[in-house]
Amino acid sequence: MIIEPSHRIATVEEYYFSTKLKQIAQMRAQGAEIINLGIGSPDLPPHPEVIETLNTWAISPMLVAIRVIKADLSYAKPWPIFTKIFPY
Repeated sequence: MIIEPSHRIATVEEYYFSTKLKQIAQMRAQGAEIINLGIGSPDLPPHPEVIETLNTWAISPMLVAIRVIKADLSYAKPWPIFTKIFPY
């Protein structure tokens, strides 16, 4: 007896985080510094350096802005850190 796979199984795609981890590896190979907030160790707290970095960026006055798609961002050009984080 031959059991055929269901039609539904043909629609199963690669695991999302598997794809993302490949993308992160490629970005690191190109020299990007990446903090991966994807799959972690929920039984362990984040490293203190991660908390410090997140806190530093969270309180940065440079990041207090509403990002609107298709907006005129010419005002952001003088702020290199803004355009580095939010490229347009």
